[in-house]
Amino acid sequence: MQSGTKFGLFIGSVVLLSLIVSGSFLFLGNDSKEIGEDNSGEISPDIEEEKFRLVEYMVKDGDTWEKIMDKLGVDWNLGLEFLAISENAHNLASIHAGNEFRFLFDSKTEVLTSLEYDIDDEEFLIIEKKDDEEFGVDVREIVYDTKIVSGRGIITSSLFETARQVGIPPGVILNMAVIFGWDIDFASSVYEGDSFTVIYEERYRDGEHVKHGKILTAHFVNGGKDFYTFYYEDPSGYTEYYNKDGREMRRQFLRSPLDYVRITSGFSYNRLHPILNTFTTHRAIDYAASSGTPVSATAAGTVNYVGWKGGNGKYVGIRHANGYRTGYAHLSSYAKGVYAGARVMQNQIIGFVGSTGLSTGPHLHYEMLKNGAFINPFRMDLPPGKPVEKEHLEDFYAKRNSLMELLAK
Repeated sequence: MQSGTKFGLFIGSVVLLSLIVSGSFLFLGNDSKEIGEDNSGEISPDIEEEKFRLVEYMVKDGDTWEKIMDKLGVDWNLGLEFLAISENAHNLASIHAGNEFRFLFDSKTEVLTSLEYDIDDEEFLIIEKKDDEEFGVDVREIVYDTKIVSGRGIITSSLFETARQVGIPPGVILNMAVIFGWDIDFASSVYEGDSFTVIYEERYRDGEHVKHGKILTAHFVNGGKDFYTFYYEDPSGYTEYYNKDGREMRRQFLRSPLDYVRITSGFSYNRLHPILNTFTTHRAIDYAASSGTPVSATAAGTVNYVGWKGGNGKYVGIRHANGYRTGYAHLSSYAKGVYAGARVMQNQIIGFVGSTGLSTGPHLHYEMLKNGAFINPFRMDLPPGKPVEKEHLEDFYAKRNSLMELLAK
């Protein structure tokens, strides 16, 4: 699939150009500094204005292809031709408000000669005339001007608040929490004084910031222990996040079914029940969270129970591989598509925090069993992730070391 950029629509002698990816590095945080820069020239579309007229149009609520053609004064027979051609790539009958069209008209005849439509943040549709005057259609990758940005912080209140204070976008910090979620329980085990550094992409198009891209590497110090992650694409095209030793970050279980909440009751065999006022066995972890907070499956599996379960209130039980089961209690409601026998993926939302059953307030009761016996999720030793293929290890270590140097700056 070819690459293209906004305003990259050229017919005949009008050439499709791509933005050059820059190597600009910025540093966010209290001790900001520039850590490297490569200059690149800005490229403008070489449209011959005397031959073609460019019209940009942002799709509005209620717009259809027919309405847009009418607004632009395009003959509907030609509009139908473009619509029919688009079915071979991305149907123009399926357009979304907020997405942009770029139309090219012949300056003399005012006839529509070609168009581009942004399908999403990654791809755009292009319909243009070929040398034989026949229309061709293609879906191409949007090429962004990418800046590599780094931010660091020392936690004084919460991870999310610290990231906000040093200017790291919420989406980036949430992605970092997901990547480290197999090693660190961000719901209960992040402490004041923990620190982090994250290096990630920011994407620009025609000089305008569009969104943040992927995290390239991150370092998190949790309770004095170092955790690293590195984005790596091997020569075969397989991509994943790996730790320092070349093992995938991904494991069978996440450390927590919730994000950014405080723990209220730990795993115990002798706890005073807040409602019954008697000492009871509490073989689970309670997480305090606002009612309606999404609850995620900590591992892939098959739902084996959905419904009311005595003092647990609304409950979801999931059976996992290797003899494991997890349970999620006191829910306010269940997520769509969650029913007995349904397959769920790791990190899939299965329900929402509530206070049903014997509960003094909104919280999640999370339990784990191994071969029928309750186990403490905090003390479970997760098996290591899948390693980098042996033939790619040398390449991985070389790229890991380069990213380590960026983290150290």
